[in-house]
Amino acid sequence: MARRPERETEDGACPRPDEVLPARATALHCLFGPSAPRVSSGAMNRTRLAALTAILALGLALTACTPQGGGVPGKWGSTDPGEPNLIINANGSYSGSDGCNTMKGTGTISGNTIDLGTVAATQKVCNGVDTWMSTAASGKVDGNVMTVYDSSGARIGTIDRDD
Repeated sequence: MARRPERETEDGACPRPDEVLPARATALHCLFGPSAPRVSSGAMNRTRLAALTAILALGLALTACTPQGGGVPGKWGSTDPGEPNLIINANGSYSGSDGCNTMKGTGTISGNTIDLGTVAATQKVCNGVDTWMSTAASGKVDGNVMTVYDSSGARIGTIDRDD
């Protein structure tokens, strides 16, 4: 059975648990003493590189599967009668309603903004409904709120994320 060696001096290596290993020490040396198995630096570097690559790959995979709040694609607004809403896809295509008229189109997403481009919409008479969304030209997302602007750049309203 291997025993833990006594602590060596500064020039010899094995630090206290709260210290960093000196250049000449290895974790195996500090745990098992002189009988510790030797690992070549090339093999150690390849092992470290493989471990780091695996960790990064796992991180990227988890990031790709995790919904990222604050992005433009998603469901916005409410589907309650008289309320504006939009469903925006990652490719910029969208559909929704100003609360009365349906609308759809394909916009351009850049970062946290969308330029709605040409909007195709029905033109029903909408008594008692504020159809401000029918003049929307662009939107900018901040967290879970999209601020909507008309073609002159004036702020015309906000809609909340609903997904």
